[in-house]
Amino acid sequence: MPVDTFLSSAWPTSVIIYEGNGLSGKVDTFRTKVIYFKPDRRIDSLLIFDKSNALDHKDVYEYSDTGMITRNYSYNSWTVGPAIIASKYYDDQSKLIRSELFFVPKHKMMSQHLFQYDESGDCRNEFWQTDSGYLYVTKNQYDVQHRPIEALIYGSYFPFEKAVGKLDSFYKMMMNTKPKYRTQWEYENHGDTLVTHHYEDGFLSSYESVAKNLNYSWQKKVIFRRPSGEVISISTDQANKEALVSTFTSNYLEDTVSFPDMFMLFKETKDSFFSLTYSFNSNYPLRIEESKYTYLYDEKGNWIRRLQTTDGQLTGFIYRIITY
Repeated sequence: MPVDTFLSSAWPTSVIIYEGNGLSGKVDTFRTKVIYFKPDRRIDSLLIFDKSNALDHKDVYEYSDTGMITRNYSYNSWTVGPAIIASKYYDDQSKLIRSELFFVPKHKMMSQHLFQYDESGDCRNEFWQTDSGYLYVTKNQYDVQHRPIEALIYGSYFPFEKAVGKLDSFYKMMMNTKPKYRTQWEYENHGDTLVTHHYEDGFLSSYESVAKNLNYSWQKKVIFRRPSGEVISISTDQANKEALVSTFTSNYLEDTVSFPDMFMLFKETKDSFFSLTYSFNSNYPLRIEESKYTYLYDEKGNWIRRLQTTDGQLTGFIYRIITY
């Protein structure tokens, strides 16, 4: 898929992105995204406005003198109800050590998530507190390749204000109780294919197979209903170096009716992509949707416009104003 990235070494100081959908050429939705960059190419802030030009989302990033991210501040406004502020704090290696959610304007804390790492950089313990009075502890284990193999989740009612500064005591208390949930991962290597089995409370939750080499990549994921083991979703993704991508998803619902979808994307030239989407189920006939993505570039090689047409009609556009 085309991604919002820069195609040359000419790095901007800011980018304004205008995005909307069109039906028969008429715009029905519209939003604006503004990204500011620091001189060393790090993101300084991100602003997103809705179609009425009201600020809907804001991200601000803070860095240490060595260039590591130390804090990420996010603001999300709600159309109905209070807005939310999310803050994330990082250590000197840019590993997340604390995240917090607050209501605006009362600045009431909704939740707090703390992370503890070992010397190898693996997150061994997680603490999650909520304003409802519950405190959860997750104890993680990893293999020699630093892949997760087990997560045990403990929880109990614990007044929010009493937990502050007493997490070590709570952790010792929880280790003497039975975990509420248990998640496990098992890995198998078959040549260039990695197979992952994911279990929740002893029941197979998902199966994922990923194959990668220099010319080809393939991924399949199957999700199961617990504890019956019934398949509820199958998805596959394929790609090769010619930029041919296909995606297939099938969902099996309670009434056993399946809803498969297949998406295929072809790169025609540097300036255009072509896609076909097939969708059908047992109640409706096969539907084929044809879309084309056309790009326009500036003199520095960065794309500044993308038009999407579906079955010959304009269905989406993105304009980018780049300041260097």
